Amino acid sequence: MSLNVIALVSGGKDSFFSLLHCMKHGHRVVALANLHPAGVEDEKDENDNDEEEDLNSFMYQTVGHQVLPLYAAATGLPVYREPILGLAVQSGREYYLNDETESMTRLLRKVMAAHPEANAVCAGALLSTYQRTRVESVAVRLGLVSLAYLWKYITLPGRQGPLDYLGDLAAAGFDARIIKVASGGLDEALLWTNVADPAGRARLERALQRLGLLDGAGSALGEGGEYETLVVDGPRCLFGAGSISVADADRRVVHEGGGTAWLQIKKAEVVKRGTDDDGKEEKEPHVNQPRLFDARFAAVLAAQRAETKVDTDLSFQSLSLSDMTPATLSSRPPPLTTWRVVPDTALSSSASIAEATQSIVDQVRQRLSATFSSTTASPTHSVVRTLVVLRRMADFPAFNAVYGTLFSGAPNPPSRVTIACGEALPAGVDVAVLLTVFENASTQKSAVRQGLHVQSRSYWAPANIGPYSQAVSVLANAGAEGTESRSGPRVVSIAGQIPLVPATMELPTQAVETVEAREDGEDGEDGEDGKEVAEKSSSATSPASFAFQTTLALQHLWRIGVDLDVQWWGSAVAYVPREVSPSPLSLSSTTLSEKAQTVAEAWRTAHTWRPKGDGDDDDEASGNDDEDNDGPDLWDRKFDARYTMYGSGGDSAADTPQLPDWSVLERGTSAQSASQNSFQKEKAIPPVFLAEVQELPRSAPVEWHAQAGWSQVQASQGSSISCRSWSDDDANTQSYQTILTTTPPDDDDGDDYDSEDGTQDRPARQSQVVIQTTTAWTYQENKAIALSREALANVEVVYADMSSCQIPDGSVATTPIVPCTSLWNGRGQRFAAVVVRTEHGTKPV
Repeated sequence: MSLNVIALVSGGKDSFFSLLHCMKHGHRVVALANLHPAGVEDEKDENDNDEEEDLNSFMYQTVGHQVLPLYAAATGLPVYREPILGLAVQSGREYYLNDETESMTRLLRKVMAAHPEANAVCAGALLSTYQRTRVESVAVRLGLVSLAYLWKYITLPGRQGPLDYLGDLAAAGFDARIIKVASGGLDEALLWTNVADPAGRARLERALQRLGLLDGAGSALGEGGEYETLVVDGPRCLFGAGSISVADADRRVVHEGGGTAWLQIKKAEVVKRGTDDDGKEEKEPHVNQPRLFDARFAAVLAAQRAETKVDTDLSFQSLSLSDMTPATLSSRPPPLTTWRVVPDTALSSSASIAEATQSIVDQVRQRLSATFSSTTASPTHSVVRTLVVLRRMADFPAFNAVYGTLFSGAPNPPSRVTIACGEALPAGVDVAVLLTVFENASTQKSAVRQGLHVQSRSYWAPANIGPYSQAVSVLANAGAEGTESRSGPRVVSIAGQIPLVPATMELPTQAVETVEAREDGEDGEDGEDGKEVAEKSSSATSPASFAFQTTLALQHLWRIGVDLDVQWWGSAVAYVPREVSPSPLSLSSTTLSEKAQTVAEAWRTAHTWRPKGDGDDDDEASGNDDEDNDGPDLWDRKFDARYTMYGSGGDSAADTPQLPDWSVLERGTSAQSASQNSFQKEKAIPPVFLAEVQELPRSAPVEWHAQAGWSQVQASQGSSISCRSWSDDDANTQSYQTILTTTPPDDDDGDDYDSEDGTQDRPARQSQVVIQTTTAWTYQENKAIALSREALANVEVVYADMSSCQIPDGSVATTPIVPCTSLWNGRGQRFAAVVVRTEHGTKPV
């Protein structure tokens, strides 16, 4: 659907390039909006600026602001301006307090009053979470769709390095001049250099190389404030009326401390297009858009299409990868507990879904109030993740409207998975919510909860509009004795991922799949490219294949994991909807067993893929691992120590953990055989299974849900992961464990430790251990599996095929159960139930 967009412009390259991407996607730009330093009026003589100062705002570019009114004449778009009032009061990654950001609110209200058709806003944030979250905060409150097509643009497929971005500006026809430098190595000689011009780009490249910043994704593009730009010309579809000209004599260099220098513009004018341009057919600018799949997931999709697939059981392995015996642990209370909350039984049977949801919200508030003191600013901050089980997906809008009130005002609401289970839910229950929460205030405080909530459309991953985040992470050993540090291994909860195309927020069609296939090198007839083939295709609105959509949703999960520094997954489930009577246009004529194998093949290939190294001729691998170049937010890493999960401050690929990061695996001890120490990595791949439910959001064909991601696991800090799996034929079960061990450093400083009997002794060192166990019960024809109360005690979630397993009556009301129509392993064989449990404890070093 086409949107009517207000373009936030600072004059810089990014805001205008983002605007051009909006136009490329068929959106209509209705106005330009700009914030300028207070005391500078639009009507003021632009030559009268001897006292001009640059605000050096973290949020807004203000240098060159006096040129902004000229964009109206150059582009033919109205320009609206408001002064910047206030300072950056709230300096964290997420925004929820009043400061200079609220100047944007006044500005957008002004534009919306003049253009009531406006329903979207775009900005040019490349890597800055600081800027993006503030634009989103204002947009959501005003009911505007936030568009940030450049978000992580330079890390996505097709980018060989950050300076490719400047080449994209040149290809689109921009003239962007450096108007400020703020680094000792980028001196005033670079001022007024056109960074989109090959010669100007080469000058900038040499300067960055001298500073050692050439490989820095953000630094090379000025994301850390190294330089700022002013666009004076662009493609004719945007700068149709003319370009901006500034004579040499009308530019004055202003020096500030610390090597900062900027240009004061004394006079500027719009030079109209010559008459020779009149009547000429306008050439559409080349706007480089990232490909849908990066190298890893292009390989995943290729594996799905291969005629011969690897026969690998990805459900549960039989090889033990660790000699650790979990039974020796001294257990401790888990920091997180899962609640199952359903509507009050006193509710009338004719109650609406809104009333049922309100009952759940009220119960959650009461339980949180009973757990946390009234002095706690936001008790709902203790909720880390939720799993929503509806009877009918059609009830979701009404449910969401009430559910959202529980987390209103929270900058990072919990991650969420939503499914509909139909008649598998107990009679009279139309909605159940499983919430994973801290039940102890001190544990919640020590967990240092962090989140990722991207609400803008981009090319990166689907936006999360509403009361849920892409991911929330907490310290894995929160609340444990001696773990008061704000660092250490973390457990990450990620929202369920369906295969939306991020830039459009629509499910992919066969036309989208055709375009991607052509870009992968599959030839069309008579040299046609993918878009030409797609336009002629009669299936332009038919859904893409199950394999394509499975791969796309898995890439979303992976990208979010990479952004949160996830190094290892626990287990994963792929939900698929029940198809009662498949139509000719159905996504699948394949069976559930085949879908389970497709899911498992995608999971395996994603884990085992490697980027092509020097001299590697493997066509499946790429010379550039896109995850390696995933650039963190430079401002946050430098100024906000609370967000250490984004790296230490360098820009090198080594700062970003890999996913999977095989180096975190504990390879075993001397007690193990050499064969175990040299195990194949494929044997350690976490288990994945498929769960058939009734419906998924947006009628999606698949939804990925990782039970947990593990991040900040560092051998240098005493943490590692081991894997252990086994079968119990008597119990008809298969189990897989992910074991996180964190060993404190040996603080032996030579001091004596005196015991009561006069001998010298040392206190025993204890390792903190977190064990996530995924246990599956094999399906037995014509025989129901009875799950004991012990098997269901203190679990995170239970997936149960309600036709083939029995739940004790006393456990039904409290156990966090996801009732499924069927469950399948990686070989396409059925399960009766899958139980996920996480235990916390200690063991001697």
